[in-house]
Amino acid sequence: MPALKWIISILVIAYVVYEFIIQFSANSNVIDLTIFSNSASLTFFLLFIIIGFFNILIEAFKWQYLVKPFEQLSLNDSISCVFTGLTLAIISPSRIGDFIGKAVQLKQINSSKGIVIALLGHAAQFIVILLFGTMSMGLFYKLSIGFIYFVQILLVIIALTLYFKLPSFLKFLSRFALFENIQDSLTVLDVFTLQQKIIVLIYSILKYLMFVFQFYLLLLFFGVPIGFENAIIAIFCTYLVQLLVPSFLLLELGVRGAAAVYFLGTYSSAIPQILLSTYLLWTLNIAVPAVIGLYFFNKKSI
Repeated sequence: MPALKWIISILVIAYVVYEFIIQFSANSNVIDLTIFSNSASLTFFLLFIIIGFFNILIEAFKWQYLVKPFEQLSLNDSISCVFTGLTLAIISPSRIGDFIGKAVQLKQINSSKGIVIALLGHAAQFIVILLFGTMSMGLFYKLSIGFIYFVQILLVIIALTLYFKLPSFLKFLSRFALFENIQDSLTVLDVFTLQQKIIVLIYSILKYLMFVFQFYLLLLFFGVPIGFENAIIAIFCTYLVQLLVPSFLLLELGVRGAAAVYFLGTYSSAIPQILLSTYLLWTLNIAVPAVIGLYFFNKKSI
């Protein structure tokens, strides 16, 4: 379907260019150009870029591990799946296109089963963000330690039960008319053992912590005066809000910026620099890979 590929390609590029021009031009007057001649600032930015490459690799290893029981993917093929997923994610509500983007690149599994496998990986990522985020919410709003621990333990039990019992939960949903068509695809989840699901969780934790550290490095790069502990708490909270608030195209970057300003702005008055950090994080971690993913997406016959 060449027409569909052209439409998606134009939409992705137009959206990325639009957001880049609008968001960065609105804050360009606060950029201190001396940061580009400051060795410490450049070190922060270089570390950010290096971690970004490792982020892609971790996601590729995670996807390679997830599909291993069904298809032997090379690392290059897995990276192709990751980039394609990012391409479709950026133009879909709440980034659900990531499931489809990864699945359509598989050769030995049909797309519906590939989407279910991707769902397992996203469930692990969801749990990680939820657990770190809820803990930080308690600290941010200065709730009692006892209450924080109670909520945390309760969420851990519920989240991990759903995660490790995901096949049973989805099979229960398949009894309803709305979900009955996915019953056959759910069989792929039966092969995943407890150990495999734990390893997927570990991959998800590594990816999450790298994203958090990247955000902190950009705050340092733009000279945002904020302590490490406060920054980490605020970033955890920001990612939780980004996860839970539905977003689509023009709303996504606005949601990210608003969440970052709300939480990080509590500890620092450098609002323009916080916004620039948020926009640059989105540009280099999501927008640029999404544009690169167009190459892999257009190579695929669909």
